[in-house]
Amino acid sequence: MTYNSTIWLNDKNVDLTSANNLSTFDNYEQGILLFIKQWLSGANSFTLHTSGSTGIPKEIQVTRNQMIASAKATINFLKIAPGTPVTVCIDARYIGGKMQLVRALIHDLPLQIISPTTQLMNHLEALPSLGLMSLVPLQLYSSLDNSPEMLDKASAILIGGAPVQLSYLPKLKSIAPPVYHTYGMTETISHVALRKLNHEDTPDEFTLLPGIEISTDERECLVVSGEVTGNQPVTTNDIVELTSATTFIWKGRYDNVVNSGGVKIFPEEVDKLIAPELETMFPGAQFFTSGMPDEKLGQRLILCIESAQSIEISGLIESLRAALPPYHAPKHIYFLEHFIKTSSGKVDKLKTVESVLS
Repeated sequence: MTYNSTIWLNDKNVDLTSANNLSTFDNYEQGILLFIKQWLSGANSFTLHTSGSTGIPKEIQVTRNQMIASAKATINFLKIAPGTPVTVCIDARYIGGKMQLVRALIHDLPLQIISPTTQLMNHLEALPSLGLMSLVPLQLYSSLDNSPEMLDKASAILIGGAPVQLSYLPKLKSIAPPVYHTYGMTETISHVALRKLNHEDTPDEFTLLPGIEISTDERECLVVSGEVTGNQPVTTNDIVELTSATTFIWKGRYDNVVNSGGVKIFPEEVDKLIAPELETMFPGAQFFTSGMPDEKLGQRLILCIESAQSIEISGLIESLRAALPPYHAPKHIYFLEHFIKTSSGKVDKLKTVESVLS
């Protein structure tokens, strides 16, 4: 396979035909160039690594055809025009960044690659167009806080890796290109559904990409199939509400459901309801609710806030209770200066909770 477009890698142009001496590049850059060369050589099987945010990190094998199907579905859904650059500034060792590379390679689109950082502005201002770009939430927040006008140079923006804080949604309304929250995982070869975040009324529904079929299992968890999964069903641990053959509402992780005295609580839904109150008290702070063993209730709901500042807990619990259904208020609140993160930068909720128990 040939690739005739240019590669802009960390402020320098790279000619693939002469980039044989990889010692002039750092380890991250070498990994990207090796993958590109492997792809262009026609390799039919690739080893991918899961991020470890919802379980133990693992290796999986996927085919070239699966990755091509995923890349084409995204380009067609977003109607990306020929010649549009593809900006890669998320970690290309994982599926989200790797698929940005593939989208450019199979459509012969210019590649603009920046090593992962939350301080993107110094790199992006030199680029006349950002084209199709993908960000993790922390990169999005930094961009919106410092140079939101820079994002207007994009054709479309994909946000993945974690939910977007509700406090940032109003800021997205002024961004010109469409901004999409993605749903997917390594096993589905990146995202299989998108929802637009800077729509006039941000929908709760995700819309499937072309060629994807969905159903639910007995747990009400999403089952995905299509060419991206090798036409084999992939059963997730995501509890969803199917609203049509092509749309669904994500409710939360099955393995995160808290059974507290017989009441089933979805932490993700609690997080959404208490977000406005917490944003007022702790602007910009990350937080999450989770379950913890309880002798009487079986489990109790707790709230973890990433903040060096702490306040009187009982008053905060009572304040949050007003925004929540009965029995859904956290029983205890923990303030941590820093959450534990996975290697891909996501919050490792399990290890963070373990840290407050130890």
